[in-house]
Amino acid sequence: MLIQELFSSLRVRVVRIDHYCDDNSWSCKNLNSPGNRLYLTTAGEAYIWHHDHQYHLTPGTLHLIPCHISSDHYCPKYFEHYFLYFGSRTALGMDLFSLLECNYHIKADKQELALCDRLREINPDKVEQQSHLPLSKKLAVQKLTTFEPQELPRDILESDGIIRMLIAPFLETAHEHSNSQRIQAIHRFRDVLSYIDDNLCQPITLEELAHIVHLEQNYFSRLFAQFMGARPIQFINRRRIERAQLLLLSTDKSVNEIALEVGFCDWAYFCRTFKKYMNITPGEYRKTVVQ
Repeated sequence: MLIQELFSSLRVRVVRIDHYCDDNSWSCKNLNSPGNRLYLTTAGEAYIWHHDHQYHLTPGTLHLIPCHISSDHYCPKYFEHYFLYFGSRTALGMDLFSLLECNYHIKADKQELALCDRLREINPDKVEQQSHLPLSKKLAVQKLTTFEPQELPRDILESDGIIRMLIAPFLETAHEHSNSQRIQAIHRFRDVLSYIDDNLCQPITLEELAHIVHLEQNYFSRLFAQFMGARPIQFINRRRIERAQLLLLSTDKSVNEIALEVGFCDWAYFCRTFKKYMNITPGEYRKTVVQ
C-alpha cells in the first residue's frame, strides 16, 4: 500500500530541539513555518489555534503543527516545554504531514520526555544558544542539507529513530476514512506530484501534467481538483510558495533570486502570490523569522 511506501521512504531531520521556559511573550499570531513543530508541555499552559480548532497545551500533552500551516499562539502566564522543529520528507518531495491528516494533540508520558532529553543530548548543535529568543525567531532554518558534516552516523541514526517514535502516535489514524481520498489521490497522481516537485523552477503546463497520466486536459484538471482540493495551477503555486519559504529562511539569496528559483519570472507577481498565501510579503516574512 502507498501509505507504507511513504513511511519506508521517509527522511527525517532535526532542525532545532530544546527545552524552553516562556512567559506571555510567547504569544504570536499567524505563525507559519516550512518545518513541522512539536511541543511537549512540561509545566504551565498555552493555547494554539490551527485547522479551525483551539488546542489547550497542558503538562503531559504532545502537540504537532504540520509544516506550512498558519497558527496562533497564546500563553496566559507561563509555559515550559520541549520544542522540536523537524522535517519529514517523503520520496514525492513533500512533507509527510502535508500529505496526511492526523490527530494533532495527544497524551504524552515519561517515554516521550526521555526521548526529547536524549534527542537534545545527541544534537548539541541544534540547541538554541539564546534562551529567550522570540517564538517567531525559533523557526529559522540554517541548512538545506539533510545532515551536517559534524554529525556522527550513530547520532544520525538514533535521531532518526527518536523522531519516528515521537511522531508515530500521531499517525495512528492516518489509515482511517478521513485520509482515504487523499491517499487515493497520491496514488493516482504520484508521478504528477513528483514531476511538479522536480520542476518547480521551470514553467509547468497543464498539457504536460495531463500527458503524464494520459488524460485530456480539462478532465485531468477537474479530477486533480476533486482529489487534491485545488486546481493544478493553484497547487503548483502553493508548492512554489512553500519552497520559497524554505529558501527565505535558509539562504541569503535576494527575493528576486528566490522568485526565479521557484519558477516566477515576474518578481511582482511572486510577491503578490506569496502575500496571497502567507498574508505577508516575502521580505516581511524573512524579517519576522530570521534575525
